[in-house]
Amino acid sequence: PIKAASVSHTTALAGEMNAKRIKILNSEKFKFFFGDEVWLDTNARGKLVDTRGGELYSIARESFTGHGADLIINDDLTNAETARRDKEEMNSAWSYYQNTMPSRINDRNKYIIMNIQQRLAPNDITGHILNDPKLAASYAFIVLPAIFRKKTYLVCPISGDIYTFNPGDTLWPERFGDYEGRRIEVGETVLGTQDLQNAIASDK
Repeated sequence: PIKAASVSHTTALAGEMNAKRIKILNSEKFKFFFGDEVWLDTNARGKLVDTRGGELYSIARESFTGHGADLIINDDLTNAETARRDKEEMNSAWSYYQNTMPSRINDRNKYIIMNIQQRLAPNDITGHILNDPKLAASYAFIVLPAIFRKKTYLVCPISGDIYTFNPGDTLWPERFGDYEGRRIEVGETVLGTQDLQNAIASDK
């Protein structure tokens, strides 16, 4: 059994992760595969405990001190709107990533850290990681742009399904069409940074 922590910039956003976990653990499909081997012993929005002793936390970035984890999933550590206006938001997120988070790892010989985000600026969390060669070497980077610039194959790890995208193909046409409407609404800088995942916006 492991301890997994989902960390976001707000408690509400982090809590969504455990709400989704509860749905999975209580689903018929989960029961079909695992039967009575695993079930929830404690069912609270912020902390789930299963009968094997596994723990699933959902917690805000600023409240992570005091918790330990084997798997840390950082999901949107910065508020996109705040980060655009307040450089201190970026600095606070990186302080968590560099100072608080490493001290919360239970076993330095066996752990996983994930950072999930849309790009916001050159000095966001992904930018800091990329700018440190030693740190970058410890990560695998998966980039999903709204509009693909090169031929890309996406392999689903569980089903094995493979999706092929050619240059110019869009990631989510059902919602955004060809992204021209969004380009007009948000401008080239925001589209390039958040949608195309190319952090070209100024960090000043």
